[in-house]
Amino acid sequence: MLGDLRALHGCLVVGERQLQELIARAGLEKVRAAGRYAIDLTEAGMRRGIAAIPDGDYTAEDFLDEDGVDAEPIPVAVTVKVRGDSMEIDFSGSGRQPLGNCGTAWSEAGRCIEAVKLMVDPSTPVNSGTMKPIEVLLPSGSVVQVLPPSSCSNHADIGSRAINVVTQALSRATDESFAPDTGTAVVVSLGGIDSRPGHEGTPWGAFALAGGGWGGTWKADGISFCVTPIGNCRTSVQEHIEIESPLVIVQHEMVVDTAGAGEFRGGLGSVYSIYAESDTAVTVTADRIRVGAPGSHGGGAGAPAFGWYVKDFEFGAHTDPLDLRGAEPLFGMFDAQGRPDPNDGEFGRGARYGTGKFSGLILKAGDALRLIIGGGGGWGDPLRRTPDRVLADVTAGLVSPEFARSGYGVVLVDGVLDEAATAALRAELAAERDAGRWQVPIAAPVDWIH
Repeated sequence: MLGDLRALHGCLVVGERQLQELIARAGLEKVRAAGRYAIDLTEAGMRRGIAAIPDGDYTAEDFLDEDGVDAEPIPVAVTVKVRGDSMEIDFSGSGRQPLGNCGTAWSEAGRCIEAVKLMVDPSTPVNSGTMKPIEVLLPSGSVVQVLPPSSCSNHADIGSRAINVVTQALSRATDESFAPDTGTAVVVSLGGIDSRPGHEGTPWGAFALAGGGWGGTWKADGISFCVTPIGNCRTSVQEHIEIESPLVIVQHEMVVDTAGAGEFRGGLGSVYSIYAESDTAVTVTADRIRVGAPGSHGGGAGAPAFGWYVKDFEFGAHTDPLDLRGAEPLFGMFDAQGRPDPNDGEFGRGARYGTGKFSGLILKAGDALRLIIGGGGGWGDPLRRTPDRVLADVTAGLVSPEFARSGYGVVLVDGVLDEAATAALRAELAAERDAGRWQVPIAAPVDWIH
């Protein structure tokens, strides 16, 4: 946490200096009046946006995979009640408080307001005016309002899921909506006693957050390679981990075929690989490991999360995220050959853990932990995405030709669009969907090396 504390302190020092300069220049009353104006402006923007949504009660339900202790999924249910320019967000019906460390107290679940902000008034600042038109109801003893002795030490995923489920509810109220983001931060906590020369015997600790993808919207593709909206940055900063800890972030980049298919696809997820220079104790809290972020308005789900342990990591040999040689699966959906397969695979098959929430993993010096975090859900029917845009994604390495065919019905021959074959395949897939024999596949890379 030391890097965070230093950054916060530095921001406060600069902020205090600038505020004092502003007061000296304009006077305290003008500064206070400007603050009140900014709050009123944001409240007015929020109320205009809410008033544009038809009055009604809009419901949705999502799940945490499990809590790391019990295998039972934990429902996160919401009813969003819109009345005029005000809104009530009611989490009644959500599941019990978890036995593991993935619940939250009231402050985190209130982040669900971010879904409303992003949808109805994304341009004004976030301040107390953002919250004035909205009431949030959180049942005590539930996953969104835990009571002692339940832990809320790792609250990132339930905070994200609260945003996801409100997003899904509001998507039923208006077409000007977006699909859920990755919905998991895949929080990795690490620590140990440093054994590097010159650092022997020094205790240390660190945590890491990998970036996933945001959901597609009614007018654009989702943002790729970005932490969930509860974060205040695009991605975690690797330098502070490497400066303070015997760790090297050897890989952090987008992964092909992780974005949910849609007329506007989701943003892509990423691979995040951590190399240990000293024996390291690891705790992982990951969710969305069975099915990725759901789509909206007919879009497909993004890829779920996966984890591997790579023994004797070599920078030249182990940096292809789709090369599974020498990688032991830790968690995820796998087929009988050990390849990731969220559509037809089985959760935990051949993996070390039957959950994405575990502790006690010892990452030995010279070994690495590899995580793949899925992308955002797609928005709209992927069979309506223009073939040229699919071709552009394939050319850019964001979508494989195989997923272009299976997820979008786009046929490419030697990198060239076959318009006639595409039209025929899309008509066939649409007919199969109408007959209940085809649905948009969950996003997943295809070309695994095993």
